Formats: sequence, C-alpha cells, structure tokens
Amino acid sequence: MGINTRGGVVGSLLRWTDRHFFALVRPSASDPWIVRAVYGAGELWVVLLGMAAFTVLIAAACRPLRPLYWRLRDDWTLLSFGLYGATVTAVHWAFEDYPHPHKQLYIFVASLILVAGAWVYLRSAHLWQRSLALFAAITLSMSVAATGRAILYANPLLWPPAAPRSFTWQSEVLCTVFGWEWLVAVVMAPALLGLLPHPDKSFS
Repeated sequence: MGINTRGGVVGSLLRWTDRHFFALVRPSASDPWIVRAVYGAGELWVVLLGMAAFTVLIAAACRPLRPLYWRLRDDWTLLSFGLYGATVTAVHWAFEDYPHPHKQLYIFVASLILVAGAWVYLRSAHLWQRSLALFAAITLSMSVAATGRAILYANPLLWPPAAPRSFTWQSEVLCTVFGWEWLVAVVMAPALLGLLPHPDKSFS
C-alpha cells in the first residue's frame, strides 16, 4: 500500500509488536496446520485494530483532536468504515500466489462489491444499516475470493502446470474463511461499541 514496513515508525512499531506480543502467542511448527492458518490469517488485522485503538486514544487525549473523538463516539461505524478499506488489501492478498490472469475477474467483482457496500453505507441513515452494509459487503467480497480460489486452484486447465500446488482447493477456501472471520471481527468491533451508552460530554 505504499508504506515502508521495514523502516521508519511503522517498521519499528511492527517489529516491537512482533517481538513483545506475537512471539508469545505464535504457534510452533509442530502445532496443527489449522492453528497456524488461523494465526497467520489474523496477525496483521490484530495489529491494524491496535493501531486504530491507539489513534482513538490520541484523539481523546489531544485537545485539538477532541472533536474528532466525540464524532467517533457519536458514530463508531466511522472507525469501522475506515478499517473497511483493509478488505481491498485482503482480497488482493487472497490471490497473491496465483500466477494466472484469470484471478483479475474475481478481484474486480469483489472490488465492485466493496464499492457498492461503501455506497450503501454512505447512503444509510441508521447505524444498524451502516453496520449491516459493511458486514454484507465484506462477506460477499470474501465469498467471491474464496470461490475464485477454489475454481482456479482445482481446475488443471486454469492452473499453470509449472506452478506448484502444495495444498487442496478446500484448504485454500478455508484460509479465505479464516481471513473473513478476522476481518469481520476487526472491522465490526468499533461498530459494536455503538451499543454502549454514550458518555456525557462534560469535559473539553
């Protein structure tokens, strides 16, 4: 996404998080495949949610940014909408190791669904409608990605003979499902905060 994750502030933050947090929970090579797959599908999205939470704390503590904080407190789906953009990256990453051009069709369809979901979100008046729009768009787009991976991986006419295949189409779909679960949890977590009572804006 144009961000240098090897250096600078972002790289330092990722290295610190990996060393002090994920090193404690990272599964070993002897753990079952499904454990390692679930962990691998969610590591980055947990970091993204943590960065979003840190941003909210900065907005709450910094007086010039306080109006932004209160705007988020009035509608937590705004933060969910910001995190929603990560689904575009997730769709592209789903086909990262796929060498054939047919994947572009599935990426295009999934991207159209995400655009439609964003449009419905912006046109919705109620918080529950906005949350439902994000959830439905993530689910449909990742379903397209899972279907595309299954079709392209299982069909010998579409998969180049020289390209290695170390798994099955079922495992490819399962990895996409794990990614969808993490995305839904991360993106919808702020929206669920809207169910909590709003505090009195007594301080400024």
